[in-house]
Amino acid sequence: MIHYYFIDGENVNHQISKILPNLEADAKIFLYYAKNPTIPMLTFADAHIMESFKHIEFVPCVYGKRVFPLQIATHIGMVASDLSNPDDAIFTIISDNLAFHAVAQFLEDRNLEVEYTTPDKIYARFTVKPEPMESISTQTKIKE
Repeated sequence: MIHYYFIDGENVNHQISKILPNLEADAKIFLYYAKNPTIPMLTFADAHIMESFKHIEFVPCVYGKRVFPLQIATHIGMVASDLSNPDDAIFTIISDNLAFHAVAQFLEDRNLEVEYTTPDKIYARFTVKPEPMESISTQTKIKE
């Protein structure tokens, strides 16, 4: 199963370094950015993290109001149509833009496995949460 990630760099640019370490190294990652960005998307630390991926592609997008979802949805369709068996792929859109709910639903209705998620959910999914203090204290008894 191939996992494709479509990252909306315009909406999650400040969280790239938090997202990337939590993705599979063999995933295919498409990172979308505005051709004339007003905010730098990547730092030198982010560039170092990217070296661990086999496939990461930067995709320039036309900048404008509400145009990223259209461009990313089109690209997902192009990638899926190039696959010999799209059933062997999982497509995940990472963005804070709620318009991607509709994009994911539209593609799901056409039998593509598409998930929309936010950077925080990706981070939480792969982060180990510590045990609550109550359960630790009940397991550890002090000897008198």
